[in-house]
Amino acid sequence: MRKNILIALSVIILFLVSCDNEHIDDYDQYHTELNGVMRDEPESEESSYSLVDYEAYENLEFMNIELLDFREALEIFGEGIEADVLDIETGITYRVRRVIGGYNTLADVETMTLEDTNRLLETAGGEWNVRRRAVIVTIEGRHIAASIAPFPHSGSEDYPFGMIIDNRSGATGTGINLDSIRGNEMIGVVDIFFFNSMIPGINRVDERHQEMVLMAYDFEG
Repeated sequence: MRKNILIALSVIILFLVSCDNEHIDDYDQYHTELNGVMRDEPESEESSYSLVDYEAYENLEFMNIELLDFREALEIFGEGIEADVLDIETGITYRVRRVIGGYNTLADVETMTLEDTNRLLETAGGEWNVRRRAVIVTIEGRHIAASIAPFPHSGSEDYPFGMIIDNRSGATGTGINLDSIRGNEMIGVVDIFFFNSMIPGINRVDERHQEMVLMAYDFEG
C-alpha cells in the first residue's frame, strides 16, 4: 500500500513538472541543447514494457526495491563503485562501474567486460539506441530503481581517460574523454538515471526516464 501511494504521488509530481517545463521528447534533444549537436536516432514512441511478463521473474528475490532521490542514490553509487544491473524486461544482468569525473545528477557508467557489453547490447535489441529501459541497480545488497539509455557516448579509446578531446563517441563533440575501461568494446559511457535525476546543464527531469524508474520500483520479483 505504501509503495502504491508513493508511486501515485510521484506520477502527480511528474505531471506537474511536465506542465511547468517544455517536454523533452527524446534523448537526442537534451544532448542537442547540452552539446550543440544533433544525433539522427530519435527514440521510438512505441514501448513493449506493457508486455512484460512479471511471472517470468518469480524466482528472483528482489524483495526490497528502493526509490531513492538521485542525491542519495549517488552517495551509495559513488564514483569508481561497481554495481549489478538487472534489466526488468529481459531479465538480463550485467555489471557496470560509475566513471570518475562524470555528472553529479546521474551516473555515467561503463560496462566492466566485453561480456557485460554484449549483455547490455542484447537488452537493447542488438543495436545501441536511446530507448529508456527500467532497471534495478544493486550495490552491496541494496536494490535501487533506475532507468538506463543504452547509447554509448562521450568517449574514445584512442586517447587517455580524462583528456579533453574532439569527436567523442555519440556525436558529443569536444569534452572530457570518459572512456576508462578498454577492451569492453563500448566506447564511452551510458547514463543511469535515478528518481528526480536531472538532465545535466538543463536542470530538468526527463519524464520518460522517470516513468521507467517508477516501473522498476513497482517491479515484483
